[in-house]
Amino acid sequence: SFLLTQDRKGESIQYLDNAFKFSQNNKDLLSELWFYKLAHFKDSYKEAKIELDKLLTDGANSKGWDFSLNIKQAIRDKHQHVDELKEYAKKISGIDYSEDEGEAS
Repeated sequence: SFLLTQDRKGESIQYLDNAFKFSQNNKDLLSELWFYKLAHFKDSYKEAKIELDKLLTDGANSKGWDFSLNIKQAIRDKHQHVDELKEYAKKISGIDYSEDEGEAS
């Protein structure tokens, strides 16, 4: 998450891939990882939505996990679906991200 929020996507890919490899049985962590794909990797957007929807249906969550910096970076990157990102972040974390700049409230 740190590298992604610092606009260092290239450096983050290795860590993100490793996290996916070692978290296959941890639905809560997978929901966070797929959110990062949704927020930061345009090529993975559709797959990330599908995977997140499955995980959320299965009850995955990371209550209290703050995605506000990821949302801010997505806004800086001119993400096409910021409102949808905020909704997914809320479903995962239970935090309301409805303010314009991705601030948690």
